[in-house]
Amino acid sequence: MANTTQKSIEKLIVVSTCLYFVRLIFWKSAAEPLHLDLLWLIISTLFEFVQCIFLIFFFLSKVAKISGKISVDIALKKKNVYNPVEVMNMSKEVKTNAMRMLDKHHIRYDMIQYECDEFIDGLHTAEKTGAPVEQSFKTLVAQGKSKQYYVFVVPIAEEVQLKQAAKVAGEKSVELIPVKEITKITGYVRGGCSPLGMKKLFPTFIHNSAENFDKIYVSGGRIGTTICLDPKELAEVTRAQFADIIVHEA
Repeated sequence: MANTTQKSIEKLIVVSTCLYFVRLIFWKSAAEPLHLDLLWLIISTLFEFVQCIFLIFFFLSKVAKISGKISVDIALKKKNVYNPVEVMNMSKEVKTNAMRMLDKHHIRYDMIQYECDEFIDGLHTAEKTGAPVEQSFKTLVAQGKSKQYYVFVVPIAEEVQLKQAAKVAGEKSVELIPVKEITKITGYVRGGCSPLGMKKLFPTFIHNSAENFDKIYVSGGRIGTTICLDPKELAEVTRAQFADIIVHEA
C-alpha cells in the first residue's frame, strides 16, 4: 500500500513538472491578450501549488521510511539482535505452522532469521541471534510409559530432569524420543522443532524460569528461524504448565 502511494506521488510529480515546462514554453512563445495572460498565471500558480503539495508528500514519505528503519534498528538493539540477523517482513515471508498458530490466536511475536543450513545447538543459535542465553529455550519431546507424547521447553543451557518431568506429567517414567522420529511425531525437523504448531497439541511443560521474563526465544518451526514472544502467551496457546523440570547441580 505504501509503495503504491509513493509511486503514484512520483508519477504525479513528473506529470506536474512536464506541464509546468509546457506552460513556460507556450507562455514565452505566445503574444496573448491580457485576459489570457491572467489565465496562464492562474493555471501556472495552480500547477506550482500542486507540485509543492506532491513534493511535500514525497519528502514526508521518505522521512517516514527512514524513521521506520531507525525505529527497527533501535528495537533490535534493545533486544540485543544484530546482523546477520534480520527481523523479516511477515507479509512476504513464508510462515511456519508455529507462526500460523500465533496469528490464529492474535498473539504478537517477533520472527528472527539467521544464516544456518543445518542443525546447530541452542547455544550457537543464541550466539547467532544475539538473544540472551537465559531467555533462550529449546524444545524436547518425550514419550511416557503410557505411550503418550509430552513436550518440554527448557533453557538451552540446561537438561531436562526425566524423573521430575515424569512426575509433573503424571507418568511412571518418560524417555526422550529418538532423533529420527522427531519429524514423524512433530512435523518439524531436528533444529527447527517448535513447541507451537506440532502435528498434535501434546501436553506441554515450560521450565518455570521463563516466568521471570517478559520475552523468551523459541524455535520458529524451521532451521534458521527463532520466535520471540511472551512466555505467558506461549503457555496459553499451547495449554502449557510452568514447572521445575531441569537437572540441578548437587
